[in-house]
Order: sequence, then structure tokens, then C-alpha cells
Amino acid sequence: MRDAGESGARAVALAAEAQAALLSLPGVAGWRVVTAVPLRNVLVSESAGRWSALVDVRVRIMAED
Repeated sequence: MRDAGESGARAVALAAEAQAALLSLPGVAGWRVVTAVPLRNVLVSESAGRWSALVDVRVRIMAED
């Protein structure tokens, strides 16, 4: 996600919310979430007042019988 602001605080907050949502994914009909593991959460300043946040989560799912 990208954000324009004085500091990266808003981008950090949005990244934290995105990661929390990914880690609490519910199962989908016929599938179940086996693991959800956070891999990376990075904040990068692209230029003055421009921020990018990257959230990587590995989600493993299995088909239910």
C-alpha cells in the first residue's frame, strides 16, 4: 500500500491492520486454513512524504473431505 504523509505512521497502522486481517482469514467452503505465518512487514520511504508498506503472509490451505 502507498501513503502520502509527513511520516510513515499511517502506512504502518494500515499495514498492521492488513496483516491482522490476513492472519485471521476464515476458511472458505470446502477449504480450511492450516497455517497463516507473517513473513515480512516493511516500510519504505520512496521520497519526501511518500511511503510504501509491504506485508507478506504465507497462508496454507487444505481441501476438506
